[in-house]
Amino acid sequence: MAKAQNVYEGSDSEEIEIEEKPPVVPKTPEVYSDDESSDDLPLPQKAPKPKRTPKPFKPFVLGYTPRVGELCREDERFCTFQLVKSYPYQYIGKANRQRVDDTFFNQGKIFENSWELDLLELEGSPPPLILVTTRQFIHFLAKINKHFKTKLAIPDGANGAFEVLFGEEGTPRPRYLGQVNSKSAMDKQIYKVPSWRFKLDGEPEMPKVLTDDSYEIFRNNVALAQQKQAKKAVAKEKAVKAKIHNQKSYRQTVKRVQRYLGLRQAQGIHSNPQNTTLDPKTIKAATYSLQNLAFNPNFVTNFAQENSVIFVCVDVEAYERDSRIITEVGFATLDTKDLLLLPPGDRGVNWRSLIKPRHFRISEHKFYNNSEYVAGCADRFEFGTSEFISIKDASTIISDCFRNPAPKTGDADADNKEQANRKVVFVGHDIVSDIKFLRTVGYDVYTLPTLFDMVDTALMYRALRREMNTRSLGVILTDMGITGWNLHNAGNDAVYTLQVMIAMAVKYLEERQNHKKTESSGNPEKTSSSTLEKADAWSSSDESDGGLPNLFYLSFPDYNAGKRNKKSPVQKPRVANEWTAWANKESSSSQSSSAKRPEFPTTRKTSREW
Repeated sequence: MAKAQNVYEGSDSEEIEIEEKPPVVPKTPEVYSDDESSDDLPLPQKAPKPKRTPKPFKPFVLGYTPRVGELCREDERFCTFQLVKSYPYQYIGKANRQRVDDTFFNQGKIFENSWELDLLELEGSPPPLILVTTRQFIHFLAKINKHFKTKLAIPDGANGAFEVLFGEEGTPRPRYLGQVNSKSAMDKQIYKVPSWRFKLDGEPEMPKVLTDDSYEIFRNNVALAQQKQAKKAVAKEKAVKAKIHNQKSYRQTVKRVQRYLGLRQAQGIHSNPQNTTLDPKTIKAATYSLQNLAFNPNFVTNFAQENSVIFVCVDVEAYERDSRIITEVGFATLDTKDLLLLPPGDRGVNWRSLIKPRHFRISEHKFYNNSEYVAGCADRFEFGTSEFISIKDASTIISDCFRNPAPKTGDADADNKEQANRKVVFVGHDIVSDIKFLRTVGYDVYTLPTLFDMVDTALMYRALRREMNTRSLGVILTDMGITGWNLHNAGNDAVYTLQVMIAMAVKYLEERQNHKKTESSGNPEKTSSSTLEKADAWSSSDESDGGLPNLFYLSFPDYNAGKRNKKSPVQKPRVANEWTAWANKESSSSQSSSAKRPEFPTTRKTSREW
């Protein structure tokens, strides 16, 4: 009988193996409950990881026992303790920074390491340098590396200057300060810092005369050791200082405008005591009472208009798709001589009526109209009739408007010549943009010999409201109670910019006067400390009169860059007084767009005759 082909009977040995094999059963938690290896099972993912504590590490040994105040060894290298504290923030990557900081640095843990401190007291006022030996800091990093299995080390290369060697060729050396293991202990030790002249009994004399090379090496070492802040922290500190400086300068601009309008008197501009027989105390008392006269907009100003300046406001409109295409130029002038016998009125309304406007449109660009980002209205000049000029004549006409901003009518050549020599205060809203646009048509306002000061109404308003953001001209007009029609017309904007300048100068004076009355009444408003700090950052102090004129210095473009031969040698930089020579040359003739202007320096002297 034939066997079935799909049946396998197997051997005897195979049957035995099959019988001894345990049955397969499903895995259950009870299978591992009594197993000794159950502790090695991975923890659940949602369970928090246990916080690792620093493992015991062999303490650092200095190798010798110095006395407090004893000079360090000449071959000992040091790191500033301030730089040691900032090590994780400057030299550790993001992957390990947080855990190293939390375990060894943050919340005062850095002071628990029992540091051996040294001190370098410098001659003069600089604060002393608190130092630790490089050997101890390397030991500290080894402790961190063992705990986290990292490879932290003292940086070198671009981020170097971490360790410094003192005492070379007889230069001053640090002195041992003591051992500390807490923040309070360190503060006590630093409080007991001796004078830089301190010496122990029997200490050898230091060489009194150092060579220039040795002293230069010492100064470089001190400078390297004093790099105790991260680059970002230094940049942030500089930015804060620059911001406060700018805020105070904005406030001073308002005060200078008040001086030019006769609303304020400059410090030091008083009667000369040598020309009078009055007692100096009497003169001082009279001057003080004059300065504190109450301002009334319905009366003539208490002071004369300083320097008898002429305000010239310029606004330039460009095509929104190509800022190189200038479409309009607006001028507005105000002669301070016209204000002598005229009261300013409410927010300077009487003075605002004396503004003389002009509006120029570029003939070649009259078909370019803005409509996407702003509503262009070049054909709606509200203060007169627009004038069409050619682009090739634009620089000459603009130059004439600056050089003779307020010409006298009739046969008065002498008067016109005197007017041309009057000091000019250039006014604009975001004045830097207007300066750049004027250069686009070939005119550089810095070539004007009578340019005396610059005023930006956008910055004036920020100072008045103590705001960080720049506001548009329309917003300022509304706040000043002035109705503005057809903005973004260059002629209209120039007039409105000059109007808000006058209104802000008067309004600021009235607000300060009311504020002083409130303080003198004995009921000052309660303000928080943060508000007072912000106000102090903006304040230029009541003792300030606005300071000297401020010109917004900009880098001058190279007008001949495309015409210069590449193989020709590089031109030497111009001397500082070249601006004066060029300005005097330009004063005899109108500025031409085809003239090759020299490369003006980025800065020039601000000393002018007051």
